[in-house]
Amino acid sequence: MASHLPEEAAQPSLSEELRAATRQKHHALNGHIITRLPLCMPPHTNSPISYAKGMTVFSQIYLAFEELLAMHQAFSNERMRVIYDGIYIPQLLRTKRLGNDIALLKSRLPQKEVEELGVLDKQSKVFSWRIRDSLARRPHVMLAYTWTMYLALFNGGRWIRRQLASAGSHFWRGEVPPLSFWDFGVVDQDNLDEDQLKTALKAKFGEAASHLTDDERGDVVDETNRLFDLCSEMVDFLDQGASVNCPIKGSTSRFSPSKKSHHHQGAHRNLQDLHDLRIRVAQNNRKHTE
Repeated sequence: MASHLPEEAAQPSLSEELRAATRQKHHALNGHIITRLPLCMPPHTNSPISYAKGMTVFSQIYLAFEELLAMHQAFSNERMRVIYDGIYIPQLLRTKRLGNDIALLKSRLPQKEVEELGVLDKQSKVFSWRIRDSLARRPHVMLAYTWTMYLALFNGGRWIRRQLASAGSHFWRGEVPPLSFWDFGVVDQDNLDEDQLKTALKAKFGEAASHLTDDERGDVVDETNRLFDLCSEMVDFLDQGASVNCPIKGSTSRFSPSKKSHHHQGAHRNLQDLHDLRIRVAQNNRKHTE
């Protein structure tokens, strides 16, 4: 009698795993953002300072991972280089746009508020150093950042931009709104629109994920969950007046960079200079074998 063995279920794609693993946290973070967005716009306020503070803090995520992503050609390990090459799409990069938007906002704000943003930028760098440290130790978790932070712009980001643009030139204190971060449009010589970029991102992400080991896939899922936690911390950080010495409700960590963070257990406790971190990236690259 022939035995019929059940066929092994096909492994879900990494994107499917990430969606399933982060569904609750994704929903909660969306709720935080949706309820707070009106607070930085008319009629609640007639100044874009609250928006500027939010972008100053959340920009730390993009500044951190995009800086390391741009080092993709320096990888000595071929597999890691292939992974990074695959997910490096210049048209998606937000760092320059963030810098331009924040600079434009500062040019339209009173000097006192500009100084507040400078202090906030220094305080919030602790977030970017967490990300840099995590990527230095496990460079393959870069996929968590590209999947989360770029797809968010294609999805809810479109709606957010419409809301912000509706505030009008009087609120933004100029005819050109400082909202290029949210916009892709037609870009560069490739002439790709937003939907084409989103499709390209998904395809390249899937190809890059195919080079991961099972353990590395698990690391990406874990890092994505931690990234959602970090975003929620940033929201609380802003709610509490953006003081890095304020503990977060329900958290055992503080934002001060001199304090131990529960988000990572690496040796990066103080803010090392970026040169040392780049050395660590190179050392960790050589440890990753095919």
